[in-house]
Amino acid sequence: MTRFLNYTAVDPTINWERIDVIRQRLTKRQASLCSQRAVFYTQSFQESEVEPYIVRKAKAFAYTLEHMDLYIEPDSLFFGNQASKSFAAPIFPEYSIEWVIDELDGRNGATPFEQRTGDRFECDEATKKALYAIEPYWKGKTHQDQVQAHLSDTIRQAAKQGTLHLGGISMSGDGHIVIDHEMLLEKGLLGLIERAKKRQKIQKDPYDQAVEIVLTASLAFCERYACLLEDMANLEADPIRKKELEQMTHIAKTMLRGKARSFYEAIESVYMLHVLQMIESNGHSFCFGRFDQYMEPYYTEDLKRGTLNQDKALELITHFFLLCSTNNKVRPYGHTRFSQGYPLYSNLVVGGLKKDGSDGTNPLSYLCMEAMHQTRLAEPNFSMRYHARTPKPLLERAALLIRTGCGMPSLFNDEVAIKGLLDLGVDREDAYDYCPIGCVETGVPGKYGHRATGMTYVNWGKVLEIVLYHGKDPQTGIQLLSLKENYETYEQVWEAWEMALRFYSDLAVECDKICDASLEIYDADPLASCLIANSFELQKNAQRRRMQVRYHFPIQHWTVRGGQLVGRHQTKSL
Repeated sequence: MTRFLNYTAVDPTINWERIDVIRQRLTKRQASLCSQRAVFYTQSFQESEVEPYIVRKAKAFAYTLEHMDLYIEPDSLFFGNQASKSFAAPIFPEYSIEWVIDELDGRNGATPFEQRTGDRFECDEATKKALYAIEPYWKGKTHQDQVQAHLSDTIRQAAKQGTLHLGGISMSGDGHIVIDHEMLLEKGLLGLIERAKKRQKIQKDPYDQAVEIVLTASLAFCERYACLLEDMANLEADPIRKKELEQMTHIAKTMLRGKARSFYEAIESVYMLHVLQMIESNGHSFCFGRFDQYMEPYYTEDLKRGTLNQDKALELITHFFLLCSTNNKVRPYGHTRFSQGYPLYSNLVVGGLKKDGSDGTNPLSYLCMEAMHQTRLAEPNFSMRYHARTPKPLLERAALLIRTGCGMPSLFNDEVAIKGLLDLGVDREDAYDYCPIGCVETGVPGKYGHRATGMTYVNWGKVLEIVLYHGKDPQTGIQLLSLKENYETYEQVWEAWEMALRFYSDLAVECDKICDASLEIYDADPLASCLIANSFELQKNAQRRRMQVRYHFPIQHWTVRGGQLVGRHQTKSL
């Protein structure tokens, strides 16, 4: 087994060697494509043509959970699969399908999935056949189709120049969300189902109908696992593994129906909702938030009961971390070439100040460090908040982990991050409770629905080249700007740079607005949204509510001053 960073295990019943076995298996895993979700969503959509889009999404989600294959990762203490096998990536045809078809066999000059130089995906003939069969239905009906129909010719020309890259939000879901895990673990899903049913008796609303459908389907999904686990337990000859499967069966039968009853069940509930979100939408950065904070009450209570010890808690956290690396997402090769490693950006953070300003470091902060050291895989995207009063032992543990070459934890300075949120008008308690979302974005867990940054990329090096060629792209010959034919002074070059900076920045904002308008429809996410503050009350999915509900953040209208982008603020609700 891997040596601990700074921990001494004492429980002889914990199988630490098994963790190494699972980790080694995951390091050798092969990415593949799974067509099941795509096929089931297509079948469901074909039967719901006249219904509101959010209801169609909910019914397709439920149909998929009812029919998709289930499996249990060998030797794992947790369950929940996004696709039909480990590390397989589902296909989401309602967002985009054309590029997927192109890359199956290299159509239209595309690089086939299996011939990529990085982030390769195996795809068997049965999967290809299934995807080819559904392609005709989705022509003209996807999120990408909607975006493309509304792009201006200028944006298209800028993309051909290579100055703009539309990014994932033009063809996939948004993600970048942290649900209210504390509420989820305290109340479960049954209460939300009953509230949705009650409101529908007063007034029918597509949102409430969709919420009822997806939450009911989620509970039924857990029951399917209970049946599978029970069958496996009955057939298991090893008494130790048999007991583990029986315990997992018990959790699957009752989880998410009310308050989590144990630390073990709480982790499984958090992981299951993570998987369900990744079946509902193909965005990335579905994050775990402040794991050590919302899990600490369950840990402490089980220690008092005598049903848990520190070693068992570390084993559970480590198995949970390992299972995070069985999920996957496929992106177009044009995007993947610049961000390889099959990233999901599922951020999990420990440490930092609590809502009341006191230090939030607790035993789970340290155990998560040790778990990350044991797994040393890309998921979860592990982070640590720190401040002037962070205990020195936690800082040392983080330094030890970074020194191993793990690359994590990412470190977030509370003094800087909290001030930034306060300056934007976030309530004090919420600012102190922030968490990283995805890569480096900061937001409030459970109150912050989807990305708040732009996702249309601008190639500033290319913009500079165009300035030096007086507005024309030397590669394509495309000219969108009229600049001086000759620069006689450096000041004239600088003036041209400012003009180009303004022009292409404005194009990026225009492109983002087009993508976001489409996502409000196509990224309808009743499951995730009902676990975000105010979305349920307003009967709006997280995309529709993200700029209407909680905070008034200053939106930047960019101008150029002194060669730099400068924003003038306009308040807009978020």
